[in-house]
Amino acid sequence: MKHFAVGIIPARGGSKRIPKKNLTKINGKPLLAYTIRVALESSFLRNNIFVSTQDSEIAKISKKFGAHIIKRPKELASARASTLSALQHSVITLENAGLDFDTVVVLQPTSPFRHVKTIDKGIQKLWNNWRGMDAVFSVSKTRFPPSWMLRLVEDKLEFIYPNDFSKIRGQDLEITYEFDGVLYVLKKDLVMKSKLYPFSQGRTGYLVSDKVESIDIDDAEDLEITRAIAKYIKL
Repeated sequence: MKHFAVGIIPARGGSKRIPKKNLTKINGKPLLAYTIRVALESSFLRNNIFVSTQDSEIAKISKKFGAHIIKRPKELASARASTLSALQHSVITLENAGLDFDTVVVLQPTSPFRHVKTIDKGIQKLWNNWRGMDAVFSVSKTRFPPSWMLRLVEDKLEFIYPNDFSKIRGQDLEITYEFDGVLYVLKKDLVMKSKLYPFSQGRTGYLVSDKVESIDIDDAEDLEITRAIAKYIKL
């Protein structure tokens, strides 16, 4: 069976924590450019990279760096609109344009350190397990397991889950993982039938991202850390 994948980069304008976050500069280039660049290097995506946006400036920059544009309706670009709804709109738009594909690769622009080998490994893993798998997600190791997580109750700290301190050494703790947003490789049908994002339905596989790769820019502090690391590794 011959498969065909498209890469979709959801990049709305209007970020509140970091104004124009997707266009903010990292080493002189817009943040969005790093995701477009690595996607274009993929052996399986090639030039089938689409940026979903309602923002004219994001569209202009995306075209400059080699991506195609899916014009997102304003109602799907508000702070309350879900990423899933934008992805479903993208799938419908590409189908209406006559593009034949069965795999959707979601690449969030806030992960500028992702490796092209991660993209290709994720796509290949899904295709190699097509009959028994619906999606491949990237995850990263949590620093501590849930038994070490705390919450505030009436200004006092308490463990979320019971912890008898029987395991204190780091090497004795259970290894746990979390979604890191670096990569989602999905059957097109799963995107269209899903009601939640990240996709909780279906049979899923996973890839483990490294610490740097899994850095996600959510606030100003994340941005400064990313800029510092980018200078060090010459991103």
